Amino acid sequence: MKYFESSVKEIGTAAGEFASEKMMVLFGEQAPVDLKDFCYSIQVRPLARKLETGDILAFDDQRFVITAIGNKVNDTFRELGHMTIKFNGQITADLPGTVHVEDKNYPQLRVGTKIILEKE
Repeated sequence: MKYFESSVKEIGTAAGEFASEKMMVLFGEQAPVDLKDFCYSIQVRPLARKLETGDILAFDDQRFVITAIGNKVNDTFRELGHMTIKFNGQITADLPGTVHVEDKNYPQLRVGTKIILEKE
């Protein structure tokens, strides 16, 4: 069951610099100016439910199981479209605003890439 869908609206000039760390930052259109260059900007949309471990985070057809969720993720994502994603399979979130997903090939995002959250 899909409970969130948006798409990449803009890519900051330095957003890809986190790829070597297997990390990316999503932020809504109102990202602070000093962070915007490091983010994949998305349109903020309502969440039909809270993110939970075991849910799927997909970028177009590339799917990742969520393995850990920081205690502030649901609030910051709902309000600001903001979350940091780490592609390392960690089962405990190291920061309140971080979502960890399974360790697979890092996705290549472009303007228009769909971002989907769904419950299996």
